[in-house]
Amino acid sequence: MVQQNVPSKNVIRLSLQLAEGTYRLRGPKMFGTALLDVSTSYPRHQKLEFSCSLDRVSPEMVNLAPGSIELSLENLSEQRLLILLEKMQWPDDAVTAARITALQDFRDLLSSDVLAPEEQFQVRYLAFMFTDLRASTALYRDRGDAPAYALVRDHFQVLYEWVAHHHGAVVKTIGDAVMAVFCEPAHAIAAGRDIHRAFSAPDSTSKELVLKIGVHAGPCIAVNLNGRLDYFGTPVNTAVRLEAHSQGKDVVVQANLMEDPVVRDVLNGSEVRTESLKAELKGFDLPVDICRITWDEYTETGQD
Repeated sequence: MVQQNVPSKNVIRLSLQLAEGTYRLRGPKMFGTALLDVSTSYPRHQKLEFSCSLDRVSPEMVNLAPGSIELSLENLSEQRLLILLEKMQWPDDAVTAARITALQDFRDLLSSDVLAPEEQFQVRYLAFMFTDLRASTALYRDRGDAPAYALVRDHFQVLYEWVAHHHGAVVKTIGDAVMAVFCEPAHAIAAGRDIHRAFSAPDSTSKELVLKIGVHAGPCIAVNLNGRLDYFGTPVNTAVRLEAHSQGKDVVVQANLMEDPVVRDVLNGSEVRTESLKAELKGFDLPVDICRITWDEYTETGQD
């Protein structure tokens, strides 16, 4: 709504229209902020006066009715301040850094646009998928390196297609394994379901491969690693450990993800089977409740 440089020991006056909503008055150099709650239930104000310094804004809270207002911004500090008034609600077309970097199109088209090597940012919530081929060593031994690699290459293509289809992005491949990121765990689980379905199709070149999948979600940090945007944190490590407990043709998640209503919607179907288990995950002091999700059409049991 407002972005204004105010010189030291000066006052700037502005006229503006405020619609209903919540607004915040702040500055990048200022520790203090003020909130404006604009609602028809509050009285009208003809003028609003704010005094701003590096450590506080006064008043800190104002309730007022929508309409035209004369806004005065006084800079009490010894330096110029950039002062902003912004609406707290995100506009419909806004996108967070976490969401945009979890899109395959962004990684394909803007792969060089990464953080500076020394920078990192905290991500509130992302979902991670790790996949690996079951018995891949035997595959290379029995089929030979070149034919086996052709199958592995084809399976990568299937993974890329279905991860992107479900609004995710492949972060990297590690041997035969894949790390992918999604904004929602439901998207990751749906991608896992459709990947298994694609592998099981009669005309699939990957139908003799068995894929293991683990999914987990939570806060993490994003960093630039080897010129690529990568992620670190407990959810990443947990997803790796869960994949190790997959038997193949399934998706293994920590049990608390099953409480997500969107995940429940994805799993709403008679062909879905869930198995609750206790598992010891490397790096965890106590056994963890996990859930193994399978779909009737391509369920297979067995261990790596």
